[in-house]
Amino acid sequence: MIPSLLARYYKTRYRAKRFFRAFRVSMNWSVLDIGSGDSPFPPADVICEKFPWDDSERVTGFIHDRPLVIGDAEALPFRDQSFDFINCCHVLEHVCHPDLAIRELMRVGKRGYIEMPSSYFEKVFRSYPGHLWFVHNEKGTIVFKPKPQGTLDSEINDLYDNHLLDIDSLFSIYYYGRMSTLGVVSFFWEKQINYRLDGQIQSPEKAQELFEKASSVVSPQKQKQIRRLSLPALAKKVIRWWFLRGKKIDLAQILACPTCKGKLFRKEGTYECASCRLSYPIQAEIPILLKETASPLR
Repeated sequence: MIPSLLARYYKTRYRAKRFFRAFRVSMNWSVLDIGSGDSPFPPADVICEKFPWDDSERVTGFIHDRPLVIGDAEALPFRDQSFDFINCCHVLEHVCHPDLAIRELMRVGKRGYIEMPSSYFEKVFRSYPGHLWFVHNEKGTIVFKPKPQGTLDSEINDLYDNHLLDIDSLFSIYYYGRMSTLGVVSFFWEKQINYRLDGQIQSPEKAQELFEKASSVVSPQKQKQIRRLSLPALAKKVIRWWFLRGKKIDLAQILACPTCKGKLFRKEGTYECASCRLSYPIQAEIPILLKETASPLR
C-alpha cells in the first residue's frame, strides 16, 4: 500500500514539473514548438514537424491544433530571431546532424528549452530504435556520442515495458523520483547552447539500416488514434487558450527558404524564394518547406 502511494506521488510530481514548464514563458512571447508530435507545447503559436503523418515513434496520434509548418530541424524554414522562445523536446536524438539543428535553434530563437533522454536512460532502462545518439550533460555542454544501433537489448526493453514501469511500485518510485535528473538531459538556454559531437554517425543510408527512421509518406492506416480528452489534456487546452488570447501569427512574416534563408513569397499553391529561385508546395494550407520538396522556378 505505502509503495503504491509513494509511486503515485512521485509520478504526479514528475508530471507536474513538466506541466508547469509552460509558465516559464512570457505571455507576449512568440513561441515555436519543434517536433511537437502528439503533445504540443501549450503556449506554442506555431508547430514545426517533419513527419506529421508518421506516428511510429509517438504514444498517440499527431495533434494539429494550431498553425503548422512542415520543416526540418536541421534547416528550419524561419527567419533569423523570429521567435522569442523555442521548445525542442525529444528531437535532437533523432536527427543525423544535431550540430546543425542546434545552430538553427540559436539562429531562429532568442531562448528556449531542450530535452532529450540521457545515455543513462538508453543504456539502463530502454533504448529506442529511432534514437541515433547517446546524450549526456558535461558541465553544461551537451555531448552527443553515436549509438551503435537503435535497440541495444530487446530483453531490457521488454522488462521495462511489461514488468517494471507502472507495474512494480518500488521501481516506479525510483524511476519517477530520479528521471528528471538522471533520465533526461534538459535545460533552458538563452542566446547560446554549448554542445560537442564525439564522433559522427554513418551515412543516412547506413543509419536507415541500423535505426528505425520515420517516413514523410505514411498511409493513414498506420496513424495512431488521438488520445481521449483527459484532465491533463483539458488543462493544456486551458493554458493554450490563456496564452493565445489576442495573439495573431502571420506566417508570411516569419517564413524563410530552408535552403538559402531568403524571404518567401506566397503564390497560388506555393511559396517561392526570389533569392535561390526555388518553389515549395502548400497542401491544405500547410507549407511544406523541406529541401527535398523544392523545385526550380521556371
